[in-house]
Amino acid sequence: MKYLPLIASALWRRPTETVFTFLAVTAGFILFASMMGLNVTYQRAIEGAPENRLFVVSRFSNGLPVGLEESLRRIPGVASVGAWASVCGHYGAEQKFTCVFTADDGMQAAFPFPIDAVNWKLLMSTVDGVLVSHKSALAMDLKVGDVLTLVVPVTFRGDGAPSWPFKVIGIVPDSPEWAHGYRVGNLKYFQNNRPLPLQGEIAGFRLGLTATARANEVARTVDRFFENSGTPTNSFSAREEAANSYRSVIDMALLTRLVAGAGLFMILYLTANVIARAVKERTPEMGVLQAIGFSNGRLMALVCAEAAIPCLLGAAFGTWIATLLSPVSHRWLPSGMGLPEATVSAIVWGEALGAAAMLALLSSALPILMLWRRRPAELLAAS
Repeated sequence: MKYLPLIASALWRRPTETVFTFLAVTAGFILFASMMGLNVTYQRAIEGAPENRLFVVSRFSNGLPVGLEESLRRIPGVASVGAWASVCGHYGAEQKFTCVFTADDGMQAAFPFPIDAVNWKLLMSTVDGVLVSHKSALAMDLKVGDVLTLVVPVTFRGDGAPSWPFKVIGIVPDSPEWAHGYRVGNLKYFQNNRPLPLQGEIAGFRLGLTATARANEVARTVDRFFENSGTPTNSFSAREEAANSYRSVIDMALLTRLVAGAGLFMILYLTANVIARAVKERTPEMGVLQAIGFSNGRLMALVCAEAAIPCLLGAAFGTWIATLLSPVSHRWLPSGMGLPEATVSAIVWGEALGAAAMLALLSSALPILMLWRRRPAELLAAS
């Protein structure tokens, strides 16, 4: 505590520069915390995907025959099979893009949604019905009884119509596997309205596995079973699908680390220059302190503290702002990108404060080396 006046005097030698340094560090850590929060959330989304679920899609073409469902049920390790296909298009006056995931009755067990038996039975008995989760209903301003009309290419329907109307028959709970909400329709509606040659073709299957089955082994078994058929498959776990979905356009993990690293480099460059100039201007003062009995270690601690205070305070303030902004900034991103919402958790706070401490040490390393190699007389002579 007795050294605080010395540290405060050093920091307020140039008050404007100190304030701008603090603001720059804060801005850098807003960027750092936001990116690391997104990275942590991204990793948790992958780790949270169930390992006992498989996706089965076509290896070469755009779809698979729905008739493969019975063959898949007989494969060892498979407990349930659900067929699915998506209807995607634009809706509303603003022509926003969305998809309705259509499924057959087997999907309730194969890849369960948090939908109760009553609503699921209602969906399976309403060919053109759709169940909408709370998040999706709020975002799309839908309620029970509304009609969700998707505008699609005219070749998508067998009758050449440009739209697919879905009746909203229920609002159902959200699922952690669908971060932006979901819409589930009846696969019969998709099949009945496709061009006649394509009515037996669906997008793929989702498989629920037995408790003792291993996803990778079952996936290899499925692909080997169909490899010499006219419809070879590509099977992978839900966790692998989650990782691939975030890497389909860009590697989200790598991108967030690169952007966070760029923010840290900016802070390091700024603080290192500020500390180096401040120490150089106060070289005679350092000589006086050494002459009255300050050891090299105490001088080094003073320089480190001068760097650490704006770094740690800026890191804490910037991370706090990133915590407040994370749900707001996510609304600016297109929902179709499928990006998870950044969560500035305790892990991110620890990383931010640890990075700030490391930056303070690196920023003060060169000034410390300059002081360490010079004797008191040399420091006093520097004026």
